Amino acid sequence: VAAPQDLWVDTGQELAAELRARGLPVTVVAVAGEDEEEAEEALRRVQRADGVVVMCMHSVLLGGREQKVLLEKAEDLGMTDGTFVFIPYDALTFALPYRRVPYPVLANNTKLRLAYDAVLTITIDSPDASFHEALEEAKKAYEVPANLDPAEV
Repeated sequence: VAAPQDLWVDTGQELAAELRARGLPVTVVAVAGEDEEEAEEALRRVQRADGVVVMCMHSVLLGGREQKVLLEKAEDLGMTDGTFVFIPYDALTFALPYRRVPYPVLANNTKLRLAYDAVLTITIDSPDASFHEALEEAKKAYEVPANLDPAEV
């Protein structure tokens, strides 16, 4: 399911083509914006197809409104009970810190927090330091470029 911006629609179509080329059965490529009806229509198409949902849109954890609406509607439709797995496209390209990092959008929204249980995430684990501390240590050790923006990591 892609957000309606050209970048995300193109990303969704290219991802579907790549997955199909590798023999995976991608049956639905849908677009859903901030409108609840659009999200419901896209999710109804997904329900008929069954399986995994890759969300090609900005992460709700980083302010993505389309993903918020999509996940809340998925919760309303009972799709977050383990029947479907939701994979944020950005999780395929970078990991999010999870220790000592608050995500206010989840703290203040019970429906979204419940829905987010169905989201597959890749996280950074650094038991001795926060994400920002570990990044600074990696910069000092020349493991990553010194001018690397944490949001790009």
